Amino acid sequence: LDIAHKQTNARRKAMSSPALTPDVTWTRPSDGTSVPGYAFGPPSSPSALVVFQEWWGITPQILAQAKQLSDDLDVRVLVPDLYRGKIGVDAEEASHLMSNLDFVAAVEDLKGAVNELKSGGAKKIGVVGFCMGGALTLASAVLAKDLVDCAVAFYGTPSPELCDVEKAGVPILAHFGEDDNLEGFSNPAAVEKLRGQLEKSGVEHEVHTYAGVGHGFMNDMPEMREKVKPLGFGEHKKDVADLAWQRTKEFFEKHVKA
Repeated sequence: LDIAHKQTNARRKAMSSPALTPDVTWTRPSDGTSVPGYAFGPPSSPSALVVFQEWWGITPQILAQAKQLSDDLDVRVLVPDLYRGKIGVDAEEASHLMSNLDFVAAVEDLKGAVNELKSGGAKKIGVVGFCMGGALTLASAVLAKDLVDCAVAFYGTPSPELCDVEKAGVPILAHFGEDDNLEGFSNPAAVEKLRGQLEKSGVEHEVHTYAGVGHGFMNDMPEMREKVKPLGFGEHKKDVADLAWQRTKEFFEKHVKA
């Protein structure tokens, strides 16, 4: 498979520039706010995705993952910059940025992205996110279920104050590491709670847990692995990441490409 973990050194060098500048904007429908973001793939694709960032912000890692999805699936991909250019250089700052984020407004950013994609000809649109973005992805399956066609969440669940996952209305795929230590967010207890909620929702769903990995197991770039070392998240395992990526691609091929 040609997945994110087999990118060329040239691509990684290009994506590692510290000056990441949004290349597209769209409008948040609730209040008309301009949303900056990043775009990959053919503008007029009938199939499209929205990618939600981790709590770190817009990093070379998340842009590489978005680009790889676009390349592998031949779809248009938009990545909203939820922090509006701010980056969590360490866990303390990332936690501060996430705590200050208006999650409802972030879902509105997604709604604006969906409108932008539909104006370009997209007929089916999926959403995918990692960590904080995983929680927002599941929230979108509830709060924007009339706009998106499916959702893929990596190691993140939304708070009950944000939404009731039992009211999800689109097919959902979720991935978690068995060794995840973030209580109430992505640890095994949170995963079991999510399974129960999705069963009650009645939507088509798959929830996978992977042995030997913890939180953020999809991140393979050296700078990202260095960031999480003090957090006890565990190691990146290529075979696990490859399997999760393959399942994600197959899910989007079924629900967005079909």
